[in-house]
Amino acid sequence: MEKSRHFLTFVSMKFDVSVLYQGRKFSFRAEEGAVLLDLLRENKIPVSSPCGGRGLCGKCNVEIVGVGEVKACTYHVRDHLEVVVPALPGMQILQDSYWPDWLSAAHPEDQDSGAGGYGVAVDIGTTTVVVFLEDLAKRKNTGVRSFVNPQQAYGADVISRIQYCRENENGVEKLRELVVQGIKNGILELCGEAGVAPDAVKEMSVVGNTTMLHIFKGVNPAPLAEYPFTPVFTGMVEMVGMKGMEEFQGIRITLLPSVSAYVGADIVAGIAALDWPEGDEQVLFLDIGTNGEMARIDRNGILVCATAAGPAFEGAKISCGTGGVAGAVFKMDSNGFQTINDQSPVGLCGSGLLDAVVLMLDRGVVDTSGYLEDDYVLIPENRKGVHPAISLTPQDIREVQLAKGAIAAGIEVLLKKSAITLNSSIFSDHSTTLPDHKSSLPVLYLAGGFGYALDPDSAGRIGLIPEALSKRVIRVGNTAALGARLYLHEPVYRERLNRIVQQAEYIELSGDMEFNELFVQRMALMPVSDKADQ
Repeated sequence: MEKSRHFLTFVSMKFDVSVLYQGRKFSFRAEEGAVLLDLLRENKIPVSSPCGGRGLCGKCNVEIVGVGEVKACTYHVRDHLEVVVPALPGMQILQDSYWPDWLSAAHPEDQDSGAGGYGVAVDIGTTTVVVFLEDLAKRKNTGVRSFVNPQQAYGADVISRIQYCRENENGVEKLRELVVQGIKNGILELCGEAGVAPDAVKEMSVVGNTTMLHIFKGVNPAPLAEYPFTPVFTGMVEMVGMKGMEEFQGIRITLLPSVSAYVGADIVAGIAALDWPEGDEQVLFLDIGTNGEMARIDRNGILVCATAAGPAFEGAKISCGTGGVAGAVFKMDSNGFQTINDQSPVGLCGSGLLDAVVLMLDRGVVDTSGYLEDDYVLIPENRKGVHPAISLTPQDIREVQLAKGAIAAGIEVLLKKSAITLNSSIFSDHSTTLPDHKSSLPVLYLAGGFGYALDPDSAGRIGLIPEALSKRVIRVGNTAALGARLYLHEPVYRERLNRIVQQAEYIELSGDMEFNELFVQRMALMPVSDKADQ
């Protein structure tokens, strides 16, 4: 008689998951063993995940009823769950910029351009997105929206997002959908407020770093993370319409040009918007975010380069770090601290982090090598509602050193290739007033949110920027967004943009021996001068 055969059948169980976020309830079924962070992402529930879900940052914590606080990225579903996801705090996103002198001869705002309809200028940052609705006939702005880039759930920096695209078959489309949906919602809100029909929006100009533009277009950015870091495209891209933006039939979308994998359209657009130097003047341009992009501009040409600064100055990888949210400490010294909107302190944003390190140097609790014996409490628990205490750890100091070393080394390579030495007589004037940018003295244009908020003296004190340049700073704000807006309005700006692309000479720092040596040297928390190398 034939023996009966017995087979073990494994049936995957499913559990009910209920999520509460900002008063809204989400319900879905989940396979046993599913990672909670993945489920939150798939169901488009906003969650912070600066490290991209690798269990490193500890900032994706959620509350599970009956269990307590857990890391969403390491928690696996084994039962029915009720989850409370903390609301992401609203960020103070920089929208404004200075108005360059070269535009003084531009058309008055109320003069009809002869163009019809409306345009949209979009600045896609790694951290934030800003959308402007522009009246093309009157050459003026009618409204602006800004929001945290929803791709942040997949990592705070471009490398994390590139990695996600590489590891997931539909990763590019998933990230593209997130940012396109956010932009579309922003435009519709602006149109509603201005009483503008969506089909009146005829043009869209888009700036962003090279990775953000690749994802926005639906192109896999994987080559940007692999030597020789060759983008699929860098030139201007023009399209008609886009999947996910069907409300704007026939809209002409222009992606402004980039220079390289890590000098994107945001930097090119920003440089084109600046007042360019005349005669023997030299201008340095610096935009510090998760990357440190920089340029040296003079009448002979433009040198550009970029460093992988990491997201420390954007609040990620710092134990008490935060973005520019209400309650973020943005200024700190021996007399106390200031927070955004004067709210109770919730953490240190980039400028506050910089000030905190200088304060610790002054107090002798950290030395110039970066040595810190133990965690150092900057703001004790329960002071002005602080919970828990705001402290910096030895690892936090190391993250600052890595970011600072990369940026400082990049600046120095740029200066040396421009034949500028830090103890040159042209740096001898230490006036406390802002320079006349048409003088013969070099000027440092600081762009972006971090550049707008940082204290140049603190930056010079730890050597983030050459101390001699700390008195030569002009904060220029969101020049990338300004460039996107000018593209819609000013034909002369388009000419300037083309000139930048033609003239820019890119310096690849990843294999540059001098940069690597300077990077190690510049991790020290001390001012940079030629004497430091002797």
